[in-house]
Amino acid sequence: MACPKYSVTRHHWHACHWFAIPVLLCIWLDWKGIIYYDLLPCGQTLNSDTCCQQLNLLKLAIDQKRPELTNRRGVVFHQNNARPHTSVVTLQKLWELGWEIFNPTVRCRHSSPANRRFQSTPREGDLDQSKNGFTKYFQTEVTIHHGSLSWAGRISAQKETPKSREARESDTFYISRDLNQLFKERNRARKIWHYTRSPADKNTLNRLQKQIKKIIIKYEQKQWDESLACLEVEDGSLWKAARDSRKKAPPIPALKGPAKIAYSDADKSEVIADSLQNQFKLNNISNDTDRAITHVVHTYLNNENNFTNIPPTPPPLPSEIIEHIDKVKVNKAAGIDRITNRMLKHLPLVPIFELTNIITNIIKIGYFPIAWKTATVLPILKPGKDPTQAESFRPIALLSILGTVAEKIILTRLYHQVDTNNILIPEQHGFRPDLSTTHQLLRVVETIKSGLNDKKSTGAVFLDIQKAFDRVWREGLIFKLIKYDFPSPLIKLISSYLADRNFSVRINDTYSSHRPTEAGVAQGTLISPLLFNIYVNDIPIHHNTTLCMFADDTAILASHTEPNSWPEQSTDTF
Repeated sequence: MACPKYSVTRHHWHACHWFAIPVLLCIWLDWKGIIYYDLLPCGQTLNSDTCCQQLNLLKLAIDQKRPELTNRRGVVFHQNNARPHTSVVTLQKLWELGWEIFNPTVRCRHSSPANRRFQSTPREGDLDQSKNGFTKYFQTEVTIHHGSLSWAGRISAQKETPKSREARESDTFYISRDLNQLFKERNRARKIWHYTRSPADKNTLNRLQKQIKKIIIKYEQKQWDESLACLEVEDGSLWKAARDSRKKAPPIPALKGPAKIAYSDADKSEVIADSLQNQFKLNNISNDTDRAITHVVHTYLNNENNFTNIPPTPPPLPSEIIEHIDKVKVNKAAGIDRITNRMLKHLPLVPIFELTNIITNIIKIGYFPIAWKTATVLPILKPGKDPTQAESFRPIALLSILGTVAEKIILTRLYHQVDTNNILIPEQHGFRPDLSTTHQLLRVVETIKSGLNDKKSTGAVFLDIQKAFDRVWREGLIFKLIKYDFPSPLIKLISSYLADRNFSVRINDTYSSHRPTEAGVAQGTLISPLLFNIYVNDIPIHHNTTLCMFADDTAILASHTEPNSWPEQSTDTF
């Protein structure tokens, strides 16, 4: 746990059961220069006098680090639950050192970290409740800090922008005083014409309408020119505008359902959800080997001895969480909780400490919250497909951004294990650092060129697995994680991450019912590509063939002096 958690009784702070208690010192302006300092090792009691002695030592450590720090407003001493419980002696020492206690900005009674503590052995229900409380923070209050200036803005995550009433003529937007005067004259002319029905009055009304229309068109053109002039390549606004102008998503037409034709958005979403639910299922194939592997996996996960006396997975630090948040793109769509990336980037420090606390306990107990496993699916028509068939739509999954941050932390732990033990075969280039499809194309070209130099003919078989990610056998994936000797806490966490996932299809503002996924790795997640690479990692490699892989796309090349001999080599590989 990166931010300290204290159990306070009579001004005595007991060390945390999991890790040593650190004091977090952070640079307020830019969140850089974070220092961690252990007050006491685990299992020792910290009273006020000892704390003051340790704070003196801490000040010496700060003075040594002073040239590296860029803080211009003094050091901030952060202690969770410190505001209501810090002893007078410690407060005087802090004032003497010129430090201040970080005052939590979260005012919500249910979401403030000062009002919530985890047990020494957290339970799954506690973690879900804490996650829900953290999400409620976004639904009630977001406080944005920048230097010494702070302001609070109330942002609702469940209800974004209130719907306005229908516009009336009296609500016409204001452009200029002259146009506003024309509106009045037009309205007066309309009333006169309705009363007289005179052709001359009708001509006057038409003339005013044309004048107003011409001015509005000129104004809109000016606004458009100004918006184009503001487009920049660096921030991506130019490419976004070009993409929006080229691709206009057509409305989904009536869909052919199994029983009837779906016309309304509600019926369309249910038809597409039915199709996707059938897609996220295993093939109807079963044998003794599959049943044996399933039994091995369930026995492994239910055996508590596999998870005792195991070195814990390194917990995240607030600096790691901040680093991932800084890399988040603000123009990404929000998940089912309506928490946007822009809201996440404006988080003050205290909620970041709380998010660190939640992710730490996710890793600690090996449990991924259910709410972060719920996806909102947007159906996008595949090019050249029949728009009346539900199978013609590609599912675009939107997940909670908070869950995505947790996935990034888990992914770094998985990659560390994969890279340390050199698990992935070198023939796999999919979703790996410094490797791409271009490298695989170079391997194919070099193989063909080498065969030509040796007067050999080269043939290739290209494989593309249909529904590859959607029909991954989860028990088989966990079995391979066990076989590759992944740490048991990570295996338990991945098992929880894959289980009980569900989705809901959204068309316009209409949602389908929630549907479970019985197979596959989750669409649109960060961990799924690596898990799929591990799943197909044991593909057999024949010594007379060249294997090229990029995720689920596979090419098998064989060279031989006889043109008719390479199919036999490819057949042997299959």
